[in-house]
Amino acid sequence: MDPLLEGREALSQGRWEEARRGFERALAEGETAPALEGLGVACRWLRDTGPMFRAMARSYRLYRRAHDRQSAARTALQLSLGEVYFRMEPAVALGWLARAERLLDGLEPTPEGALALCVRANVALGLEKDLDRALANAREAQQHAKAADAFDAEMMAVAIEGLALACGGEIETGMRLLDEATAAAVGGELEDPDAISMTCCALIDACKRVRDFNRASQWCDQVQEFCERWSDQLTFAACRAHYADVLIWRGAWADAEAQLVGNLGPLAAIHRQRIADSLVRVAELRRRQGRLTDAADLLAQTEGHWLAPLVGGELALDRGEPRQASQAAELYLRRVPSELVTERTGGLELLTRASVRTGDIAAASAAADDLRRSRNVLAHLRRAPRARGGAGSAGSGAGRGARGAHGGLRARRTRRGGSVRL
Repeated sequence: MDPLLEGREALSQGRWEEARRGFERALAEGETAPALEGLGVACRWLRDTGPMFRAMARSYRLYRRAHDRQSAARTALQLSLGEVYFRMEPAVALGWLARAERLLDGLEPTPEGALALCVRANVALGLEKDLDRALANAREAQQHAKAADAFDAEMMAVAIEGLALACGGEIETGMRLLDEATAAAVGGELEDPDAISMTCCALIDACKRVRDFNRASQWCDQVQEFCERWSDQLTFAACRAHYADVLIWRGAWADAEAQLVGNLGPLAAIHRQRIADSLVRVAELRRRQGRLTDAADLLAQTEGHWLAPLVGGELALDRGEPRQASQAAELYLRRVPSELVTERTGGLELLTRASVRTGDIAAASAAADDLRRSRNVLAHLRRAPRARGGAGSAGSGAGRGARGAHGGLRARRTRRGGSVRL
């Protein structure tokens, strides 16, 4: 069989090593843009970042030289995603996204155009915190995908819309869209690994944000099975951080620790800075266990992480420093627009309690009023109160209904790296 076709077939089934060998054989017969593109995709899912960037950049240049705008845009999008996943360079990623959009300008609807809109929606929601723009981009992506007969991109856009709606407090509608998209992803309807990965992560992230523990436990086994079948460590590593939040809130501390410690190696393999995704959550776990010094040591290694002010504020409150806790809550809330209801909840809860402790009743009342902005959100919070101590202690194994270390997203223990202290 033609080695290029062999590589593409292996790629479509998630056999990344086999795909890489096929594309390398094709390139040994002569350099072509499609073989370089395929090699770049295979290397990306193998987390072999150097060859990935070199192959994809060379493929981009060859497509541009051939005036193939659609294919060049596709490789530009891959480079954009790679910058986010592996180098954590958002400015560079946005540059490649802009190149893709310019190349596609004026063309008929394409799958690449729909993917670009999905990426824009993710940027609007996750980086710019602009809920209205995220929803507009996600819905435009769905229309674009339908016109281009690009079902994978359509379901990805449905998932992003669902996450955005849940973040804005429209939980029932948002979660219904996420359930639909994730069913398509793990049920074999989707073929694009990016669409599958983004959809699964959006679902688990949303479950965490609205504290829908039962839904998270039902889907996590499905997501893990898919990840193992496709050898997809990128999705698996990201989802485990979100799932650990669910376990911590549920009081299954031993299970959460297994997830977080087991995730350090996979996160480090993606990018060293991503270790903070697990460390900040281990710090919160140590705080809840009463190990305040350990929590502070871990938190010091997560400077700049978006969760660090919340964990630091809770730690200050535990230490009898309510003013510092209020300042941390206010710092967190300044970064999150009022429209993102579920993302503000933790900061508002902290600010309410800290303000009561300082005697600032006006500030406490204002924060409490903000918490009442969404009845749907508060209904979910009342059904799932935060677990603290007692049955939720680290060694108790409480909360295994959410799946423990031996079910759901099971832990894979790895060596601890660098100066990480647990």
